[in-house]
Amino acid sequence: MMDEATRAGAHVLWVGMPLMSPDAVLSNVDMSLLNSVYEAEARSHPGVVFMSTTKLLANAAGRYSEYLPDSSGELVQVRTPDGVHIDGPAGDDLLARAALLEIARHWHVTP
Repeated sequence: MMDEATRAGAHVLWVGMPLMSPDAVLSNVDMSLLNSVYEAEARSHPGVVFMSTTKLLANAAGRYSEYLPDSSGELVQVRTPDGVHIDGPAGDDLLARAALLEIARHWHVTP
């Protein structure tokens, strides 16, 4: 996918897998391995940037949390109860804002 997109002249922001709940069907060990592969591949493809979501979607202790504080400090649901998926609108907004900042930082595109 990275080859196809960059060959067509596109820039790619590859968003990494977030932490999983300890009860999720997907493990953090597996997600860490996948993120390592994605990050290495992104580095080997000019025009591709890997964005980690590990810290973005973790609590202050660096662990999985279904709820995180929003910009006003109020706890909002950012993950679905399955412990895997991002929950909107708060989780979608958090991820989108981070992605837009990365796009602006790497390709000087203003949102």
